[in-house]
Amino acid sequence: MTGVSPYMLVYGRVPRGPLAMLKESWTGESDVPLHLSKPVDDYLVDLRDKLDAVADIATSHADRAQENYADRYNLRARDKHFKEGDLAVVLAADNAGKLCPRWVGPVTIVKVKSPYSYLVDTGNGQVRHIHANKIRKFIARVHGRGVISDRDVKFGRV
Repeated sequence: MTGVSPYMLVYGRVPRGPLAMLKESWTGESDVPLHLSKPVDDYLVDLRDKLDAVADIATSHADRAQENYADRYNLRARDKHFKEGDLAVVLAADNAGKLCPRWVGPVTIVKVKSPYSYLVDTGNGQVRHIHANKIRKFIARVHGRGVISDRDVKFGRV
């Protein structure tokens, strides 16, 4: 990092924007040319309106691009439906790195953000936003009397 703006590196001087021009005209540091089509104040108001219009257009384009990105990402996503309070397991990167992920859980579904994304409580007080591709329903393998002990004679010799 140089600590110098790219403009300064290219042109070797500090840029003069509309606010610098307005300050100079108000403080009398420089004379405003007489051949301007409109006063500096009106120019700045028009500039502000144009910048607001451009910002609105940029926001709408960014929203549309985000929707297209999400549609493409969700194109091959499986339809999985979870409700708040459901138990699930989450595919998370292991200590070995992201090339060796493992299923972690059970976690609790806290909130349904969209059909393909959920907020989950990991159990240690952390709430994460996770895509449905990385979530599976938690199925408990042991139910009540599913454990065999040495005292059970029904099953023969254990």
